[in-house]
Amino acid sequence: AAVGTQGGASNPASTALQQEIIATALAAAQNPDTAAQVLQVLQQFAGSDGHSNGGASAGSTAPKAQPDPSKVSDPEALHALSFISDAQAAGRPAQDSEIEWLVSIREKCRQNKDYASADEIRNAMKNGINVELWEKDKRWTCADGRSGTIPLWTSMS
Repeated sequence: AAVGTQGGASNPASTALQQEIIATALAAAQNPDTAAQVLQVLQQFAGSDGHSNGGASAGSTAPKAQPDPSKVSDPEALHALSFISDAQAAGRPAQDSEIEWLVSIREKCRQNKDYASADEIRNAMKNGINVELWEKDKRWTCADGRSGTIPLWTSMS
C-alpha cells in the first residue's frame, strides 16, 4: 500500500461515502445558520494533521455513546430520544424551547422514578446536542453559551 494516499480506488464504497459527505457539507454550508455546525462536525472527523482519518478519532474525541432506547419505557421519553437523534443527524442545534421541552420530559421521568429513561435523555442531550444539565444548580447550558433553568417539580403540570 502506498504511504500517504487517502482512500484511493481500493475502496469504492469509501470514495462514494466521502463524495456524499462533501456534497452534503457543501449544501449545508450555504446556510450561514448551519455553516459553523458543519465545520465543527467535519473537524471531528479530521485527524490532527487536518486530513481525513476515515472517521477514526484522534486524542480525546472518542465516539460518543449512543442512547439505548431499550432502556426507555416512557413513550414521551422515546420521542425525546428520537428528536435528539434527528437533531444530531441534521447537525442543527436545538432551540431553547426544544431544550426546555426535553428538560421537562426528563424531569417528568425523574418525578415518576423512571431513572433509566431520565439518564438516557440526559446522556443523549449531552452527547447528541451538547446540552449539559446541572442538577444542583437547576440549570442547563449549551456548548454555544446558551443556558436556562430546570423547572421545579412543583411548577410542572
